[in-house]
Amino acid sequence: MEFKATCDNWAKGSTIFVTVLFTFFIVMGFVNHESGEKTAWIQAIGLTSLYVAVYLFSPKKYTITLGGLIIHRPAKNIMIGKSQIKSVRILDKKSISDALRTFGVGGMFGYYGFFRNAGIGRMTWYVTRTDKVVLIRTVKGKQIVISPDDCEKFTEAIKGIIK
Repeated sequence: MEFKATCDNWAKGSTIFVTVLFTFFIVMGFVNHESGEKTAWIQAIGLTSLYVAVYLFSPKKYTITLGGLIIHRPAKNIMIGKSQIKSVRILDKKSISDALRTFGVGGMFGYYGFFRNAGIGRMTWYVTRTDKVVLIRTVKGKQIVISPDDCEKFTEAIKGIIK
């Protein structure tokens, strides 16, 4: 089963804002020749590389197969085998509202990377929206947060394959 992962308004807004900001800096680097054309090219390549890297690791959708869960990303998918999944449950927005990003992205194309809060502890996020989230605990103690558009169906489907 495939589950969509649409971005919430904050992620959409952040993506648009950063896109416009990066474009502005790249254009201004070429318009302003005082710093030199070489500097403008370095800036353009650096900002474009950062932008592409952030996009490549962003979650796009989730698929549940008989073998487990696939988190689809443009660069490399993440596979979590069904034997690795210990439990799954839907979280309310309050459960993650105080989460701090320790290393990752907090809005552009979604929210992904390493996060932490007092209630749950350390988590790895592959999230596109913060109002619909699911917590997956692995047998090794890893906590993964994802955001399928239909959390109820997703949770039931995962429970169906880990029985």
